[in-house]
Formats: sequence, C-alpha cells, structure tokens
Amino acid sequence: MVYLRWDHDEQEMMTFELQVHTTGWVAFGFSPHGELPGSDIVIGGVFPNGSIYFSDCHVVDEATLEEDESQDYQLLSVMENETSTTMLFKRHLRTCDVNDLDITMDTARLVTAFGTDDTVHFFKGQRFSKSLFLMRYRGPSDSTDPKIFFTYDLRLDNFEPIITPHNITLVHHILVYACGNASVLPGGIDDCYGANPDFSLCSQVLVGWAVGGQSYQFPDEAAVSIGTPWDPQYIRLEIHYSNFDLLPGLIDSSGIRIYYTPELRKYDVGVLQTGIFTFPVHFIPPGAESYRSYGLCNSSQFDEMNGMLVPDLHVFAYLFHTHLSGRGVKAAQYRNGEQLRIICEDNKYDFRLQEIRDMKEILIIKPGDEILVECNFQTLDRSGITFGGPSTMNEMCLTFLFYYPRNNISSCMGYPDILYIAHILKQEASDTVEGMMAMDFVDWDNDTVKIAEKAAKEADQVVMIKTINNSNKSQKEGGASMSENVIYAELNLTDSSRPRLQKITDVQGSIYAEVKVQSLDRNAAASYTSSGKSCCSRTRVTVLVAVIILLLVLAVCLILLYYPAASSSPHSKIVTLGLALATETGREPWRPGENNEQNHTGCPQHWQKNEGRCYFFSKKMEKKDWNASRNICTKMKSDLVIIDNEEELKYLQSQSEGHYYLLGLIRSKRENTWKWSNNVEHNTSMFNIEGDTTYYSCAVIGYGKVQTASCDGSITTQNMCEKAADVSEWQKES
Repeated sequence: MVYLRWDHDEQEMMTFELQVHTTGWVAFGFSPHGELPGSDIVIGGVFPNGSIYFSDCHVVDEATLEEDESQDYQLLSVMENETSTTMLFKRHLRTCDVNDLDITMDTARLVTAFGTDDTVHFFKGQRFSKSLFLMRYRGPSDSTDPKIFFTYDLRLDNFEPIITPHNITLVHHILVYACGNASVLPGGIDDCYGANPDFSLCSQVLVGWAVGGQSYQFPDEAAVSIGTPWDPQYIRLEIHYSNFDLLPGLIDSSGIRIYYTPELRKYDVGVLQTGIFTFPVHFIPPGAESYRSYGLCNSSQFDEMNGMLVPDLHVFAYLFHTHLSGRGVKAAQYRNGEQLRIICEDNKYDFRLQEIRDMKEILIIKPGDEILVECNFQTLDRSGITFGGPSTMNEMCLTFLFYYPRNNISSCMGYPDILYIAHILKQEASDTVEGMMAMDFVDWDNDTVKIAEKAAKEADQVVMIKTINNSNKSQKEGGASMSENVIYAELNLTDSSRPRLQKITDVQGSIYAEVKVQSLDRNAAASYTSSGKSCCSRTRVTVLVAVIILLLVLAVCLILLYYPAASSSPHSKIVTLGLALATETGREPWRPGENNEQNHTGCPQHWQKNEGRCYFFSKKMEKKDWNASRNICTKMKSDLVIIDNEEELKYLQSQSEGHYYLLGLIRSKRENTWKWSNNVEHNTSMFNIEGDTTYYSCAVIGYGKVQTASCDGSITTQNMCEKAADVSEWQKES
C-alpha cells in the first residue's frame, strides 16, 4: 500500500509525504510517459543499522540508475517501523536541472517503486504509476459582483460517479443532459447516437464524468437549478461503454449520484461544449508523431440564438476530453482578432485521467469573443485514418467550460473546410463527404501529415452553435492562419474578414447563418471551387461511397482485433483473436508454401526446430508490449509460444538461460485464471507461475522459471515465436 500527501507554497516549493508498506527501499518521482525509464526520482530508506540513505536520481533504463549531479530534493525526515517506511521531502516546482521534470499545471505521471530490502532492483521490486493533478486549484470565487436575485426551488450543488466495481474498465463516460422544456419525451432505454429524434432536444450538459474522474463540488455562489418553470422537466442519462473484449451478458448499474440543497445560490451553472464538431468532418492521419487539430467557437451570434442578451460568461472550471490518441489540449480566448489569454491547457493529457478542474481565478468571456480549442494527437501505432466519432477508437477534441450565469447555448464548435484541405493534398472532392473519403487516398508520411496540419490551420472554420431547445446556427470564419512558432498568436479574425451574416431558413424552421469569406490563398480557393460541378459522376460517387464504406468497416474490424485500448485491461482483444487463430489442437496449422525460405529442417532460416515445431528467438532486447510482440509473430505466420507438454518446457528452459522471453499466456482478472492465447486454461500441474499477480498479467520464461511480467513490456524481454514445421520437409529429412 502506498500513501501520498502533498502541498505547495507561495515560494513554489512542493512538499511530499510518502508512506509505503515496506521496510526496504522506496522510490518516488515523475515520469514523462508513466514508465520508470526516463523518470526523475528520489530513492531513500533506512539501513538495518539505522543509518539513512536518500538520493536524487534519474532512471536511464530498467537496469540503470544514475545519481544526479545536482541534488535538488531536500530530505526533511525518514522513519521506519516494523511494517512501513515514511519519507518527508520537498523540491522546487522548477529546478533547472536537465534530469529533473518540472511540476506544472499539466497532468503529472507519478511513479513509485519499492523493494523488500535495501538493495535497489527495479525489475524485482513492486512498481506503480498514477496520473494526478498536483497543481489543483481550490475553486475560484467571484464575490465582487452585485447580487442578482432569482426564484429557485432546489439547487444541485455537487455530484459523484457511482461505477459498478467489476465494470470499472468498461465505463468510458457518463453524461446527464437537460432536455429543454419539452412537455413529452419517449421513456425507456434507447441508443445514445442515432436514436429517437425527440432525444435531440436533450443537448445541454448538466453534469458529467469520464475515465479517471472523481466527485465535484460546485462553487459556493453557483449551482444547477431544478424545479422552476425555466428548468428542464426531463433529463437524459448517457453511458458510453468500451467493451473491447466483447464480453457477453454484462450487467451494469453505474450512474451519477447528484446532491441537492434547498440553500439558494447566487447564480445558475451552465456548461458550454467547445472544440471540434466531431462527426463526420474530423480526421487524424496515421503514423503521426504529432498532429494538431483545431475547432473554433465564435460567440457573436449568442444573443440571437439565446433569444435575449447573453451576459458575460464567468468560467470557473473546465473538462478536457479526447480519446486514446490525444496527447494535449488547449483552449484560448480571442477578442477582436487578438489573443487575450490561454483559458486552460494540458500538454501531458492522459486519457485515463479526465476530471473537472477548477480555474485559478474566474475568467470572463464576453459575447463576440472567440474560443479556439487545439488538440494534439499521436497515431504512431495506427495504419489508417482515425475519424471523429463516439467510439473510443474514434477521436474527439472537446473542452467543456463550466460557467455562470446560465444561458440557452449548449454548444459552440467548429471544423475546418475539408475541401480546402483535400485540395492542398491534391485530392479531388466536390463536397464534404467526398473530401473526407479523399483522406483515405493520401499517401501519408511525415511530409503529408505536416501539409495537412498546416492546411487545417489555414482553412476557413465552419462554426456550429446549438441551443438547449435544439436551434442550430452555422457560420463560416475565414483567415484562421496560425504560425508554427507561436500557438494561437496569429489567428487574425478581424472585422474586415467578417462580412455580414446572411440568414437562411431551412424546411424545419431552424435558423442557420453562413459567412462567405475568401480563403487566405485566393488562387487556391478559386481553383477548387470555380467549376461548381462535381468532379465525379453520380455512378462514380456511388461506387466510391460503397468501396470506402467497405474499407472503413474492414478497418474498424482490424482495429478492434489488434489495437490495445488504454482504458481496458492489458490483454484487450487477445482472447477473441486467439479463438480466431486456434485449431482443435490449440495450434495454428502450418500451411506449406507460405514461406519460401524453408531449410531442410522444415523451418525458416534463423529458426530452430524441436519436436516438429519451429521456434524463433529474437537476439535483440527491446521494449514491446504483449500485443506488439504477438503482432511480430503474426507477421511471420506464427504466434507467441504456448507450452503444452513438459518436453517443450524443458527445451524452452534450456534456450532461455540468461534471457526473458514473453509467452502467449495472459491472466484473466475477471476469471482469476491464466489462459493461453488460444483460450486454453493453463495446466498448473505442469509448472507454477511465480511472482506478483496483482499488477502483472503477462508471463515470461527465463533463468529456469516462468514468472509474471508487465503486459506493457520491458527492455529486458525478448521476442519468441513458434509455428509448426513444414511436414513435407522434415519428413524428407527423417
């Protein structure tokens, strides 16, 4: 058990108290990615003779620990009793040491490790990592505004998530929406997306929770109003599940517990959803180390959409939301084309920690201001386009702003002109749908990724505004040119670039508005819009749509099979894939002719043969997670090793002296059993699996034994694959 307490003072000094249930060494620090290698840590403890040791270090790799030349952590005390070690120490938020990581408002990835004695050995020690907000502010208060009196019945002043314990990895997010003042809404259960159109009235977020979040208390002067004629009569509860293992028969009782109080508050709380209009116009190229997307909110039409003048928005908290490939989120405020400030940002965003954060001080947004949301994505592990959408494997780029006093606007989001981006990428498209489809035909590499990112910055933005009563307005903003050097600073949306809005009424009576502006590159704009005709015939478009839909379906299937979800257990989709590959004997059958490099043993070159099986032993130690290791084997028409007899166990033990090789063995936490990748339960009478099973769910063979290991991999493990020998070849040999 590990306990951590911390606080910081006005001198930018942060003090930590760490208590660990051990009488051995303890380590604590900061990691850039959540792993020990690359971490900035302190190690301390009490020797058996009572002497104390404490050192500021950095971790080079799993086996190398180096002491910093500059010792920037100050030990205040260290104590040890019969069961625990407690360290009290402090450091500056910024130390100016290249081996130390700064403590900022970004998500901090903390690492802790400890051992049973005073010999530091990371591989054998217990290790933990957790993302936290160390620089959390304690709720700003606006006490200088004059009192505004309303009539209230009750106020919702705080809420907390209630997650069914065994479904903690399945629940992705929970949202509670207000449904306007509709008199009748359908009851019962329905799909969250594409459901009964009457549910589209429920668009105003009241409260919400996402992965990693905790309870939240509204500030003393504001809360969510209920029970008055102006408040929603209905609410909609939305729960998003991520069942990557396709587990059947799951029952869930998760939800949100909301607390109310009869104590009247000064203001009503509202939530404004900003960012990128998600579907179907958001895309992220594959193989990108970094790709930034932008969504613009222009609030100049808020008064008209609200039905009355909108008072200033007093923003007191915010919530970021992306999916698995999100690495950073920022929101900036502009007025008259000039950037005023960064509203909020997290350059080390962690999908597993999505929590409402309080502002340091109340921030005022005036009608007419612009809010630009930027998301940074990384898709190095993806081979196809990532599209915007509700699935965890899709992406989103959202910032929820909690403010008062409430108005009628529920969301204000934007997206770049996809036709302009397609044109810059030299793709033909005559409408938005074709533009999105064209992204699948781009030859994506580092250059095209940067070209697309730059085009998205330069493109006009279409802004979508929605009210709680489901009125919609779209407007087009031009001139969104941003420099690579200073983020946001060159967004020049001047009055001269905003022609008057032209009202258009659609058949359903909803009001839309469009601003017609020239592209920054006028010649480029003319070249792709001047013809006014589709570049494809109706037949070609129909065929293209059918082909693309088929490709997307196949891509989704492949992603679900091979992509490990951060929000699920480390062995997501392993069982499903194993069942697809398994035969009645539990082995993948060998198919003669699949590899033309067979030698006389029936095994490919550089493989070893034993008892009719071929084994590949990688000579390189390289950190790869379980899924990546298995994918390597799959590419070689093989799989991770499954041990099903004692002779094979002895052979592998003899081959793994001095090495650690990953096995095709996974522990199911739900069933509390070890299973091979073919879904066959491990026979414990053949051999025992040593080591901790609380945090390690994979296994390695090495140094004469089988022991638990992290499914995230280690730099000390190597790859090992197996498949059947070519029967025709080794029969000739015999």
